Amino acid sequence: MSVHSGVTASSAPAHTVRGAAFGLSRGHRRWLHRAMLAVALTGLVWMVLHYGHGLIGMDGRAARSVEAWCMKLHGAAVMAALVAFGSVLPHHVRLAWRARRHRLSGGGLIAAVLTLVLTGYGLYYLGDEDWHDYASWGHQVLAAAAVAACLIHLRSDRRARRE
Repeated sequence: MSVHSGVTASSAPAHTVRGAAFGLSRGHRRWLHRAMLAVALTGLVWMVLHYGHGLIGMDGRAARSVEAWCMKLHGAAVMAALVAFGSVLPHHVRLAWRARRHRLSGGGLIAAVLTLVLTGYGLYYLGDEDWHDYASWGHQVLAAAAVAACLIHLRSDRRARRE
């Protein structure tokens, strides 16, 4: 440790904060991952019910009732996920970007999440029925891309930790 201007600085690399890679503690990562997983799972359950309720032996009326609850849970999960995602921007993203680490996977993940936010906003607030069907399909395809981007980003992080 060295002392500079009365401030103690550790010998840890600049991209770590208290031993956590790029400023994310284990608890912070868990919160982020669980919030994102809740969004993905509630969206997936909605899709299964919406498109495949007959395949799972559910009548249309019951499926629509459960779909409505799925969307409510999805909305709540999105709020938590947006707070969690926003919490990584000031430190995690900034520090990793400066260190030139995982820019492609992180940038892809950020782009996917921002696009999902915009299409989700459009689905909820724009009432044009013609546009709604296209936006819904686009949102679902983007959701699959976002899950893939998230998994790629997590894998790149784990690979870097092993090195």
